[in-house]
Amino acid sequence: MIAPPLDVDAWGTGRRSALVPGRFLVHADLHNHTRISDGAGEPEEAYGAMRRAGLDVAAVTDHLWTTEGGTVFGRRTQGVDSEGWQRLQKIVDRSNVPGSFVALRGFEWSDSQLGHVNVWYSDSFVAPRRESPHRMAELWAWLADHQKNGSALASFNHPGGRGTTRFADFLYLAALRERVVALEMFNKVDDYLLEGVDIGQPSPLVHCMEKGWAPGLIGVSDEHGDNWGTPDGKGRTGLWVKELTAEGVWEALVARASFATREKGVRLAISVRHGQDRATMGGVLRVPTDRAHMEVDLEMGTRSAKRALTLEVLAPGQLVPSVVERASVTLGEHGQARLTLGPFPLTQWVVLRVTDPAEAGDRRGRGLPLAPGRTIAYSSPVWREQSSV
Repeated sequence: MIAPPLDVDAWGTGRRSALVPGRFLVHADLHNHTRISDGAGEPEEAYGAMRRAGLDVAAVTDHLWTTEGGTVFGRRTQGVDSEGWQRLQKIVDRSNVPGSFVALRGFEWSDSQLGHVNVWYSDSFVAPRRESPHRMAELWAWLADHQKNGSALASFNHPGGRGTTRFADFLYLAALRERVVALEMFNKVDDYLLEGVDIGQPSPLVHCMEKGWAPGLIGVSDEHGDNWGTPDGKGRTGLWVKELTAEGVWEALVARASFATREKGVRLAISVRHGQDRATMGGVLRVPTDRAHMEVDLEMGTRSAKRALTLEVLAPGQLVPSVVERASVTLGEHGQARLTLGPFPLTQWVVLRVTDPAEAGDRRGRGLPLAPGRTIAYSSPVWREQSSV
């Protein structure tokens, strides 16, 4: 196992949890931009900045647009090209230090109508064809073909936001279910759980799962400035890896061993159990059952000592997820909590949501059966056997 040099992260939070044996926590930001597309900073500076900011894993994912480019920050830009793609790989090769820091290269397939999709671990890139009415299907075909020669992974970015049609109604391709590994729940400072519900659209979380996808949940900063990894309140991802290498990050993403947060130094682990059968986030409860318990391990550092939070177990719903269990918890002197929720009904999947009732929440949640307050974190789902990944 290639592990980080310290058992605590840059904020003093422990990297281990008894609920996730054989893995340890690393902090990741998987969606960032540079001057290769529409960012303000040079790509040569991005990875070092994120490492100094306490991140263990970082990706630069510059845009590939349907348009022919435009003027950004007073200059003409067209997004990723062959020169920029090769340039980024050289920077990744210099920046990657197994056991200390993982640098990843990716691209953001960017369609103003359909939405944006990040692709990591590919050896080439593809842009939407502006003239084609089948751009989403063409991306999926490219990704499916790329599986034959590589290990490309993809995510749904800022889902349903910014005037898009939600990836052609989350167009589903069963062959890609394993490789479309993530759904952004936090992008920049925004929470996407309730995106569109005020105009009658279902929550992107509900919508994506109903279409057949099985994503892990992540948060990203989507940084376009030159202060990568530094601002507070922007999304980031916790990954439970077996080793701190590019291969270890790939495995954790495929396993959906992730959680989304927008606070630094958060550790979140869950385990859903029925009798002796149990599964952690991203896993499958193998014994079919309609009742289960959830064990929760949460740490947020001494800065959150005595902080009162609300924990909710979310499950499938119509417009928004249903709430099948809710509990209040006060963190201890070191900002830690360990507790068991349930029993609660286990349907196709469950997700843990952590909120702070003392902070203002999403205004679109008024009148909905969700806990008030600002969302701090989401675990990746645990599925029942018939909905396995």
